[in-house]
Amino acid sequence: SASPSPSSSPPVLNSASVVGQIFKNPQNNINSFYFTAKSGQAETELDNLEISDYANDAALQAVWAKAGTDDAVRNTAIKDAGSDKPVLKLTKIFDILPNTYVMHCQMSVENLSPKEQKVGFNINGPLGVGREGVRTDMRKAIGAFVNSQGNIQSTLIDLRKARKAETAEDLRLNIANGQFLWAAVSNKYFAAIAVPLPASGEQYSKWISDKSARFYNPDADIKSSSGDENIGVKFKIAAKSLAPAGMEQSKVEYKFEVYLGPKDKRLFDNNDYYKRMGFVHVIDFMTCCICPASVIRPLAFFIMWLMNVLYSGIPNYGIVIIILVFIVRLVLHPVTKAGQVRMSRFTKILSSPEVQEIKKKYAKNRTEMQKRISEFQKSRGVSPADAFFGMLPMMVQMPLWIALWSSVNSSIDLRGAAFLPFWITDLSVPDALITWSPITLPLLGWKISSLNLLPLLMGVAFHLQQKTMPQQPAATPEAAQQQKMMKVMMLVLFPIMLYSAPSGVSLYIMASSFAGAIEQNIIRKHIREKEEAESHGLVEVTAKTGGKVKKKKPKPFIKY
Repeated sequence: SASPSPSSSPPVLNSASVVGQIFKNPQNNINSFYFTAKSGQAETELDNLEISDYANDAALQAVWAKAGTDDAVRNTAIKDAGSDKPVLKLTKIFDILPNTYVMHCQMSVENLSPKEQKVGFNINGPLGVGREGVRTDMRKAIGAFVNSQGNIQSTLIDLRKARKAETAEDLRLNIANGQFLWAAVSNKYFAAIAVPLPASGEQYSKWISDKSARFYNPDADIKSSSGDENIGVKFKIAAKSLAPAGMEQSKVEYKFEVYLGPKDKRLFDNNDYYKRMGFVHVIDFMTCCICPASVIRPLAFFIMWLMNVLYSGIPNYGIVIIILVFIVRLVLHPVTKAGQVRMSRFTKILSSPEVQEIKKKYAKNRTEMQKRISEFQKSRGVSPADAFFGMLPMMVQMPLWIALWSSVNSSIDLRGAAFLPFWITDLSVPDALITWSPITLPLLGWKISSLNLLPLLMGVAFHLQQKTMPQQPAATPEAAQQQKMMKVMMLVLFPIMLYSAPSGVSLYIMASSFAGAIEQNIIRKHIREKEEAESHGLVEVTAKTGGKVKKKKPKPFIKY
């Protein structure tokens, strides 16, 4: 219901099914209540509170059709056990603002009994944000907080973690010493963000006593893998005493502001309220132990910005991705070249006849072998550090490549964007050159329903890149066999793993691999020319030449 193309304006959110989907669980039990009399009787949970499904309520649909001029109101009476008289009245008012992604929600609880009541309840929602993409499941629950330094931090629980949670603590959305701002559920491209509004005179919402993720598995299958699983957010409202009916404090109100829309940084940055509340935290990227979010996020956002700049001049995101790959390769070429030159020199020394003779002579004394090899390498101007510095450029480039991959994979601008009119018509889904009825792959259990050409071309690109990359000689025949097996696994495993990946991601990896093969050929040509120059005595074999061929200057016979 909120799935605009990148260039379209925000839709009018006037469908009751939108709110019905994000504020209900599969059993249609929106809230669970508990209340207790002043006399101190035990609290009673009313878990089976029945509330009509908004999407099927014709009267409510009619009210929603005039969103912005009238409110959608729902009243529900709560009855005490063993009594037909209503004790509490729950009122929910939803106001959808036309031409925006924003909805206001007001909930009130009123005491209808002549006794004071202590009331608390839970709210399940937002939830129900569907899955995006084939075998691509990025759904998660997110909580945002203000830390002690005044900065916004977020924590998240994805669907996989929620599925495996064993205790309520595993699902809690909390940050130590953090003031709660909002909670959300999101998929790859869209988010539903619920912001509890503070009471009058307060800076933060103190009436939320707990917030946590919640895992839903409607069909209760053991493996939780049938596809109907989902994740949501659960709020626990702090208990509050209500005065008897008719008195001043017999009613309490709670207000939410709900955002239902795309995960678009430009949209969040251009709206002061979204920016102040840190809605940009619903956008997350792939990270790892050596590439934390503090490094990946700014890089990925910069790449997204650059993609949009390129798109303004070249209105085709497929071409933009290819150009972006070549720009990054060009920028990093000096670093890659320096590393490959050092690695090539190190590899050449290790595979030289002299080193092989040392290995053969001292095969039974590894300490002496390493000492002799180290002395020989030093005499040739090479050290083991060359191997490290040869790999260092790759480690330096890794954050940039991860950020590039993440930005292409997560950018909502690619959703529905075509590369070619007859093939790759949507960069956010597999390219699907030919389709057929789904078949299940043995062992893996994956369902395949199309011929995706890009992953196969990716395998070809991997093969070409492997042939051009300098390989460190294996110490033993067994190690050589392992290296060979790793190459084969790379060629086979990666296309299989990425077979159902979005075509924008496959296009990026394929373009990067082909560009890498071209770059490796250029670097290898440079290395061959350098080695030929060295063999003719044009340059001294040291680590200080910097990869440039220079003729030796003749020394004068007489110094002045």
